[in-house]
Amino acid sequence: MRKVLDDERSYFRIRAEQEIRAAQAASHPEAARAHYMMAGYYLDLAHNPEAAAPPPPFPPRLQPVRQAKPDFRPVQVAASAVAA
Repeated sequence: MRKVLDDERSYFRIRAEQEIRAAQAASHPEAARAHYMMAGYYLDLAHNPEAAAPPPPFPPRLQPVRQAKPDFRPVQVAASAVAA
């Protein structure tokens, strides 16, 4: 394993801080979780000079995120409103 250099440690600390700020600003819980996980990986790299292995993959999503479907119903307009 290779050693992490001092300038790399500083970079990893900065990236961890950015990920923590992004997690705190995230509006979706899964996004916040992903940012906190990345912050943890960066902190591990910053404080563990022997850490050189890539992070494990994210776990599979347990439940699909449901997206709202727009309701496109035609709007009826009164004839008097059109003539005005």
